[in-house]
Amino acid sequence: MTLTRAEAHAATTARIVAAARVLLTQRADVSLRAVARELGLTAPALYRYASSHEDLIVMVALAIDADVAERIT
Repeated sequence: MTLTRAEAHAATTARIVAAARVLLTQRADVSLRAVARELGLTAPALYRYASSHEDLIVMVALAIDADVAERIT
């Protein structure tokens, strides 16, 4: 099955957020490069999804918020 661009983008975003969440539990000052390295991506590839450390943290925070909302509803 071939993914659409939107599906592939969503899947990669989910992988990035999951990796960042794991790395952030190990240390708070995780860099975008560390997340990219963990996923086998180049840093420029990761910057397509999160243009800054702040963007990455917001993505993770929103994912955590969605998880909590799902669990309490």
